[in-house]
Amino acid sequence: MRKRIWRSLAAAALTVCLVAGAAGCGASNDDVEADSYDAEEEEYWNEEEGYEGENFEGGDDAETHEVDYEEGSDQEAADSNDYYVEEMGITFHIPDKYYETTGTVDFYGMDVTQGEGYFYGEMDYTGIDWETYQQKLQDENFTDEDAAEFDSKTVPVFAIMGATSDKAPAKLIEIINAYTESNFSESNLSLITEKDGFCFYRYDVNPPKNYDNLDGDYKAEYDSLVSLNDELLQGADYSRPLTAFEQMVGNKISFTTTDIDGNTISSEDIFSQHEITMVNVWATWCGWCVGELGELEQINKDLASNDCAIVGLCGDANDAATISEAKSILADNGVTYLNICPFDGWEETFEMSGWPTSFFVDRNGNMVTTPISGAKVDEYKSHILDALDGKAPAPVSQKNSYESNDNFYRIIVADNTSAPVEGAMVQFCTADTCKMGMTDSNGTVTFDDPPGEYEVHVRKLPDGYNENNNTYKTESYYSDMVITVEKK
Repeated sequence: MRKRIWRSLAAAALTVCLVAGAAGCGASNDDVEADSYDAEEEEYWNEEEGYEGENFEGGDDAETHEVDYEEGSDQEAADSNDYYVEEMGITFHIPDKYYETTGTVDFYGMDVTQGEGYFYGEMDYTGIDWETYQQKLQDENFTDEDAAEFDSKTVPVFAIMGATSDKAPAKLIEIINAYTESNFSESNLSLITEKDGFCFYRYDVNPPKNYDNLDGDYKAEYDSLVSLNDELLQGADYSRPLTAFEQMVGNKISFTTTDIDGNTISSEDIFSQHEITMVNVWATWCGWCVGELGELEQINKDLASNDCAIVGLCGDANDAATISEAKSILADNGVTYLNICPFDGWEETFEMSGWPTSFFVDRNGNMVTTPISGAKVDEYKSHILDALDGKAPAPVSQKNSYESNDNFYRIIVADNTSAPVEGAMVQFCTADTCKMGMTDSNGTVTFDDPPGEYEVHVRKLPDGYNENNNTYKTESYYSDMVITVEKK
């Protein structure tokens, strides 16, 4: 999630999809050398809504800059020199010198594996004055040359890695190196602290990439910020971060909709019938969703004696034709359990990162454990039974990419109502070259490149859709990827 930071800090974002590992916490305590972190260029032009919010005057001679805190953030009530990074569970106590910079300072923190227990954050300094930076970011004529200039003058100040304590530092370094094409060393990784089974690590970027590209005054300003790293990192407050899925646990679910046959039904009607209900969100166009329906029917029968049940929510059943298609699919797969249609706000109630996603709700309508993203039939029953026994199942990784038996990569673009998007331009990139393809009437485009890791971008969408400037990463094997875009 993108954040605008502090008084003079601009937005930056990093979208990553990494692989999990396992082992111990805090293996070594040296400084880290990092000489080749490469921020993705879209960091610099992804922000379209502008920079709104509360004005702050940082002193007699300080410029007034605008800052927009994340809605509902604890930062709104925090001390003016505190900045809470929700994604990483860190509250920084910002030295005044940060508010007096001429250049631009960015920090981003993210759950980089979306559920697998790896987190990453980085403080960057860009040797371009803040006002110029903002004006260029919001310029409709922002060019690749502008982005290259920003990138060439962006220098990392420090970075933080985080992982659950069962993850080996070696694996954490391996993951970050693989994604960023960097050369971080495990022997130089330094443990800051461990909180509630989560380890926070520090590495200082030395020598920092692009440092020699800074003009003299900006170089001196950067050096002054680096000198504050010990104070900033050791003085921060750390707490175990929650993944996006973990944050859903405890949410109260309430809605009224119709079932697939048109009968009005409420969430209370549904959930009060069983101790645990698994809501499986699927779509008629989703091959993985349809492929598991028969097995879901069997699981539903098996769990009846445990007072548990499965309910389907067909996310694209918004019109008579799709509802008819859904009913036919359910019949073909022998599904007899309840299926319902989407309702206003269902995407916020059942927030998803991929199709299908399954949610676990108790008799009172409370989400009792983390959802499962993806068609993972082997995990549903144990997840439901653990929830029934009051256990806390381990978070299951969220993915929007699934292994395919076909010898190509399939990219599917759908909107937030689950309808396929035809005519979307999709870019499929290696480190050296990019291909372009356009989605067909099923929202699908394929690429037959050899197996490997590719970056995927949606470069252009038809009228009626908001731009999607995220970067996606394929699996190293042939797979299908679903990318969701927002309708205007």
